[in-house]
Order: sequence, then structure tokens, then C-alpha cells
Amino acid sequence: MRRLILDIWTVLVTKIGRCTRCMRQSLTAALAAWGTFVIGLVIWPNSMGHDFVGVLAVGLTALWALHFGVYSIRAVIAPTEPKIKS
Repeated sequence: MRRLILDIWTVLVTKIGRCTRCMRQSLTAALAAWGTFVIGLVIWPNSMGHDFVGVLAVGLTALWALHFGVYSIRAVIAPTEPKIKS
């Protein structure tokens, strides 16, 4: 179990917030899910389907926020490159 947690942690640390393509994809997926949620509210106001899409939209938004937050933290704490004197 400890190895599984370590493997998941390693993937999160090495992958999240490093790829702008993945950040764009997570934002696009979150926006699409929210759009689907709004359309579902209009079409089926009292359905469990739009509840499911709402939970999915919240999860995808959290994924994008995680990407953005980690990217921002890495940008702030990243060491600046030394200037080369010529």
C-alpha cells in the first residue's frame, strides 16, 4: 500500500502543472462539462443526470485548478537562471 501511495505521489509531482497542453485540455473539459450541466438544467430540471454532470464538472474544474495552482507555485519558487557574463 505504501508503494502504491508513493507511485501516485511521484506521478502527481512529476506530471501536474508541467504541461501547458494538459492544462488547456483540463480547462476545455471543465468548460464543456459546465456547458453540458447548464443545458441539462434547462432540458431536464429535476433529473439525476444533470447532478452527475455537475459533479463531473466540479471534479474537472478541481483538476484544472490543481494544474494551474501547481504551475503558479512552480513559477514563483523556480530559481532564476544565472546571467552569463561574456
